[in-house]
Order: sequence, then structure tokens, then C-alpha cells
Amino acid sequence: MSKKFEFVKAPQRSPEWLELRRQGLGASDMAAVMGVSPYKTPYQLWAEKTGATPEQKVGAAANRGVILEDAVALYYEQERGVKLRKSNGIVRLKAQPRIMASLDRTIFGEPKGIVEVKTS
Repeated sequence: MSKKFEFVKAPQRSPEWLELRRQGLGASDMAAVMGVSPYKTPYQLWAEKTGATPEQKVGAAANRGVILEDAVALYYEQERGVKLRKSNGIVRLKAQPRIMASLDRTIFGEPKGIVEVKTS
């Protein structure tokens, strides 16, 4: 890990991971921050982060993505001939810990190998 970043261990979707995500802004928040998200306004994002609104249930599409993530990662490994590792935590800037990323997978043995698993 670079001297600019720190890794905070927390299994994805665990209560600890959810709390860490509430404490800052990650890649998934950026469209809302910029006002271009079709799913969430900047105000709705602020309300979520500050606890002003109750936590929303995960929608069907997001739930499918969670279920299929391991299968898509396995397919990627087979197609690319690489080994992936779940990150199980959040990477954040040491100087500004509210700027963070929750990586899906990293490519084993590649220092800059990041894989974000998406389904449609």
C-alpha cells in the first residue's frame, strides 16, 4: 500500500463496512455529488450520510449484483488467466480519510491491479 493510502479492514456489507462508507465519499457517491445521478440527488446523498433519512433497502438490481459478483469474478479469472482477491475493506487517503474506495477485487501480484465487478 502506498504511503498516501491506508487500508481499513472490514468485510464488505458488514455493519463496520457500512459505517465506514457513511463516514466519507466513495466512487459510488460521485454521480450524486456532481448532480448527474439518475438515482439520487446531492441532497438525498447528504441525508443518507448524515443519518437524516432511514437506510434504504437494497433494490433488486443491486441484490442481483451482490449475488452474481463471485461468479463474474471467477469468469474474469478464467478469461484473463489471473488470480483475484477480495479486498474486504476500504482504501482511503491518509491526508483526507473521507475520500475512499471500496474495491471489489485486486489482481494478486499486481500492485495496481484493481477489478470492479459489475453486472447488468
